[in-house]
Amino acid sequence: MGAILRTSSAFDIKGIIITSKDSCPINDTVIHTSRNTQILISRTNNALKTIEYLKQKGYRVFCLDTKGKIKLPEITKSPNKVLLILGGETGIDNKIKEISTTISIPINNVESLNTSVALGITLYHLSNLR
Repeated sequence: MGAILRTSSAFDIKGIIITSKDSCPINDTVIHTSRNTQILISRTNNALKTIEYLKQKGYRVFCLDTKGKIKLPEITKSPNKVLLILGGETGIDNKIKEISTTISIPINNVESLNTSVALGITLYHLSNLR
């Protein structure tokens, strides 16, 4: 979680939403790894409702998934408001994938990337589209 916070801050991300269950606790280790990054962190008890609400507010919802329908390099324009959904070891709920645009990072020789690494690659790509 600390690396995710630090990477997000490096790309001027305004906030992070984490689920109340299945999320790393924000503890001393996370704070140390994040290098005390100042970023808004919100918790949600209902990720699906939160995503639907943000979609109504004009956010484009991308879901990073190893089997995503769109390859990251195929995205050639970055929307003004983006909600990027990341999964962990258990993956992302299918209901969330259904209401999102699933994207994947083309990789070789490995099945998947560490979540913070995938985040960094994605944010770098999107930032270059602005």
